[in-house]
Parts: sequence; structure tokens; C-alpha cells
Amino acid sequence: TLIPSEQFDSLIEFTNEIINSYSIDPSAPLETGASSSGGTQTSSSAELPTTIVAIGETIDLGSGLSMTVTGVEEPEGDSLFAPESGNKFVIVRATFENSSSNSQAVSSLLQMSLRDRNGQSYSIDIKAAVLAQETLDGDVPAGGSLAGGAGFQVPVDAIGLVFVFEPLFSGEPVGVSLD
Repeated sequence: TLIPSEQFDSLIEFTNEIINSYSIDPSAPLETGASSSGGTQTSSSAELPTTIVAIGETIDLGSGLSMTVTGVEEPEGDSLFAPESGNKFVIVRATFENSSSNSQAVSSLLQMSLRDRNGQSYSIDIKAAVLAQETLDGDVPAGGSLAGGAGFQVPVDAIGLVFVFEPLFSGEPVGVSLD
């Protein structure tokens, strides 16, 4: 599971809210959706967050949690984990710091995405996440930190990529420009 078991009880009450926030657009083209590797490209225009910073800048996420994107990698993959034809892997490396007195959960699957200049949104890609080795999933302990990578698969010609973090309970989405 991508959510630590000790955080499950506190998150389960929001499950219906999350699930019920999705709807099916009957006019959406059939060629979009989940890829065989688990990454998703949406066809609708996704707005970028109001707050966008550069790599290396720390963003206050509220409730004592902050995030710093420390780097970006584009691994080629290997014989088991290769991007689909015309795509590339992008791994965003980040560190979350928690200055509060309570641990806080972070989930790459529920809270992180990439968006490009054309408004396309890309969710976590399972193959790229494996290549990231240490993912950005789990508890950020009180007074501690969590470092790792979030893996995505995007078209090789995608430009203007922004890493987006969306708080689960409150707060506004924030972005980090990867250019």
C-alpha cells in the first residue's frame, strides 16, 4: 500500500470525498487514460498552481510541513522498466520537513503530479516509481524529514514541466518549475 497502515484510519474518512470527486466525461477521447505502466495522462486542461517556485526553493505547505525539490532525473530505464515509445521517465527528488509535533502522511499517488505547458497532467508512473527506489510516501515524523523521488512518464517533447503537490485536507496546490 502507498499509505502507511498507521495513517489509514485517519485517511479513511476522506475516501468517499476523494472517490466521489471523480466523474466520467462522456465526450472525453478514448485514447487517453491509464497507460500500461500505471501513469495517467489527462486530456483536460489542468490549471497550474498560483504558487510556483524554482528547484531548491522551500515551499511552506502549512501545518508545519515544508517541501524542497532538490533535483530532477531522466533515467533511461532498463530491460524490465523502460518508458513507452515516444516517452521518457522523469524522477523528481524532494525532501519534506516537518516542524510540527505530529507526524504527517505524504502520498505520491494521491498528492503529486506533473503538468506541462499545454495543460496535460501526468500522474505517478509505476515503472518510474520503481526506478526512483526511495519514494515520497509515508510518514514525515514530528521534527523529522522524508526524502525520496516521485516517478513519472511523459512524452519526450513535453515542455514547461511543473511538479505539483496538492495537500490532502486543506491548503492550495503548489508547484515547482522543472525547467
